[in-house]
Amino acid sequence: MDRKHVFGAFTESFDIMRDQLREARFKEAEANRSKKELVASLSHDIKTPVASIKLTSELLLVTEKEAPVRERLQTIYQKSDQIDHLITNMLQASLDELGELTVNLSEASSRLVEAMIRDADYCGRISSFTLPGCILLIDPFRLEQVIGNILNNAYKYAGSDINVVSDLTEDGLRIEFMDYGKGVPDEELPSLFTKFFRGSNSDKKADGSGLGLYISKNLMERMGGIIECRNRSDGFSVILYLPLRHPGT
Repeated sequence: MDRKHVFGAFTESFDIMRDQLREARFKEAEANRSKKELVASLSHDIKTPVASIKLTSELLLVTEKEAPVRERLQTIYQKSDQIDHLITNMLQASLDELGELTVNLSEASSRLVEAMIRDADYCGRISSFTLPGCILLIDPFRLEQVIGNILNNAYKYAGSDINVVSDLTEDGLRIEFMDYGKGVPDEELPSLFTKFFRGSNSDKKADGSGLGLYISKNLMERMGGIIECRNRSDGFSVILYLPLRHPGT
């Protein structure tokens, strides 16, 4: 390549082409990664408001007496159900790339988390609660997804009131979501965070793909937190441990 003749120029051209191909492949990989991340994130986020539309239309169908209005409500329900299935398919296609979802940690007050829980409770099942005052190190956007998954599961599989209890521990802020359904068999507890797993006690008529807790565990770990599940004598609990912001960090 260093010699000033035809073969050297020819070899140098191949070297330049190699560098350009390497750069093109890198840019293509980055574009594909960003696309998969966007699909996984958007499809997951859209499921919660769609579930709210489905539930609201279903409740209105029970109380509405006029036939024309019932027909329109039925259409809303059917279309939202169709959207939900399509979104689930998109999410499943992106599951292998969930590890690439970005998590951006920032300081946030426990009051923000308190507001997230109240906003996510679109069925109004949670009784009055207050979180201890503290500063957390979390990704609010990702935590909102986790809370939405927990409450949606409680709505679908327990159908009961929900109590939220919390306290500060050495591991951070502990938040326990307590429903009063029938829970899951103890031997199935270790499998709850497995992709596509649905407990044997779950209502097979309830929509679900067994992804909510799998995604929630992934996001909690990437935030440096912990999520656990346990049976109680009077129901089922999902417990979150959110990391605190320590002085000097």
